[in-house]
Amino acid sequence: MARLAEAARIKRPPRHAFQADQAISALWHELSAAVSAPWAGASRPMYQAGTNDVAVLSFGAGFSVWCCKGEFMWRDAMAGTVTHPANDPAGAAARVGGFAHTPSRSARPVLAAV
Repeated sequence: MARLAEAARIKRPPRHAFQADQAISALWHELSAAVSAPWAGASRPMYQAGTNDVAVLSFGAGFSVWCCKGEFMWRDAMAGTVTHPANDPAGAAARVGGFAHTPSRSARPVLAAV
């Protein structure tokens, strides 16, 4: 009886529930595979963190991809919000790839004035 009462108190998401941290991990793996390709060139370091409800993949230098409510979200170069379904990490990686593969300004060489 005690186990049934405890089970009723503990709320767990159903197995089929959306999990943002798993979607961000899938996006991270898609982008990592693209970066390791010989034609990818330089890339930014990637950091990920999150929970079942919300997760983030950060590339440094102000660019991050957020995941919540079944969507990836980020800002494009014109500061507009871009969304993409979280159940398509390969498609999101193709759209985010330009930001992820471009080295940050701090990584670019600076030419001194002569």
